Amino acid sequence: MSSRLRRMLTAGAAIVVFIVLAGATYQGVATALERREYPRPGGLVSVGDHQLHIYCTGDGSPTVILEAPAAGLSAAWGDVQQRIATPEDLDSAVVLGLGYPHGPLAMGDALGAQKVLGVLGAMHECYREPRYRPSPWLRRRAQLGVSLLTEES
Repeated sequence: MSSRLRRMLTAGAAIVVFIVLAGATYQGVATALERREYPRPGGLVSVGDHQLHIYCTGDGSPTVILEAPAAGLSAAWGDVQQRIATPEDLDSAVVLGLGYPHGPLAMGDALGAQKVLGVLGAMHECYREPRYRPSPWLRRRAQLGVSLLTEES
């Protein structure tokens, strides 16, 4: 390989590295400025080994609480476990009936059964409400690494 070709390749590599570093620096600075200009309201509260973002406004009643869809997902899994509906039927009903972009099992599958199980377990431990108790079906799926969209055999 000639020395001129080697210099050109070295210069090209240096330019690529410079562009990548400049882009990463720009992204880091822009993100920091955006977080300073638009801080998240509320604060983080530790729930087990997870953190939950809570934002409270106003006073009086009624109290409005928006929660993660994990409780609804747990109820949906119960329907699939009892073979009342297939995973596909359940997701289709939620997408068509409620207008959600994805059904509860598809959302849970995208997050991963292990993660959903961990969040539900932490919420159940914190609130002690039956609706957050992870179902045996979900525990089995998480333990075996089986997709939430796979029908029971």
